[in-house]
Amino acid sequence: MRVAVVCRGKWGKRAYDTLKRLDVACVDMVELHDTPPLEQPHVPPMSADVVFSYALSPELNLEVVRRAAEGGAQAVVVAGGYRYIPFSEAGKIASAHEMELLVHEICCSLTPEHTKSPALRALLTHVGSPVLKVSIAHGRVEHVEVVRGAPCGSTWFMAQGLKGVEVDRAPMEASLLVSYYPCRARRGGRGGIHSSCELHLEAVKRAIEDCL
Repeated sequence: MRVAVVCRGKWGKRAYDTLKRLDVACVDMVELHDTPPLEQPHVPPMSADVVFSYALSPELNLEVVRRAAEGGAQAVVVAGGYRYIPFSEAGKIASAHEMELLVHEICCSLTPEHTKSPALRALLTHVGSPVLKVSIAHGRVEHVEVVRGAPCGSTWFMAQGLKGVEVDRAPMEASLLVSYYPCRARRGGRGGIHSSCELHLEAVKRAIEDCL
């Protein structure tokens, strides 16, 4: 499986690093630069089964979708939410090429059930909405195994920080650790980093229940 991660400045590079570290696909980074006003957005050709775009620009993301379709991608995942893509126009391009187009606000909300693309389904068994296994000794978290974690890497950071934490405190501590991680999710207001914290809190709760 071949995956392309479209990065713009600091956005997307942690997802690229996580996918490279997991070694579950051949991963390429596509770096974009801001386009001067009145110029056509430039996105280089790409050949991948799955494209994750962190362009955070409607104009650039439209070009990403076009390039991904031309390269034969099965699916494109656009980060940041619908404000960063002209969905109607991009959807027509995707539909014409029988390519799936997913838009998400936070990278840790996705599961295999969100897609029909075989390549993306396989990838989302490793990255996306957190799934954990924990071991407990003497009322404290002994070890946390990340079965599936956020592409940005926050789940693995949280897992390290939970070692030795009292079981009763672990879910809330998990939420705090994710909030400390330099995640690019929106902060302030509802959604964004708050949704990410809640997803991890619930994942730790489920893992503890499965262990007890």
